[in-house]
Amino acid sequence: MKSVKEIYCAKCEKPIKYKNDLVISRKMLQPYHNACFMNPNKLAGKMDKFNGPFPLQSKFWVWLISGNLISGIIFTIETSSSTLLCVFIVLCNILFISARLGIYYSYEKHLM
Repeated sequence: MKSVKEIYCAKCEKPIKYKNDLVISRKMLQPYHNACFMNPNKLAGKMDKFNGPFPLQSKFWVWLISGNLISGIIFTIETSSSTLLCVFIVLCNILFISARLGIYYSYEKHLM
């Protein structure tokens, strides 16, 4: 059963009803309609568009796996600072996965 929580767009302040219309900005993790995100009128919205959207749904996992593969390749090539690189990879994964879970439970779970 879906929750009745409404998610409001940070630009137009109208409710977002569908997952496909949801865009989350990277900087403040604010929800936008696709159309509102593509046509910002405030400086903060323009900065969010410049930074790009946070990847949602399967895009997130594709980016995360790709980043881990590239990091793994660098890890095998660069052995002098392997401990520091390993810690960096783990911290980045924890950060991005926790942000993704937070977005899901805050926004996506409540949309159709």
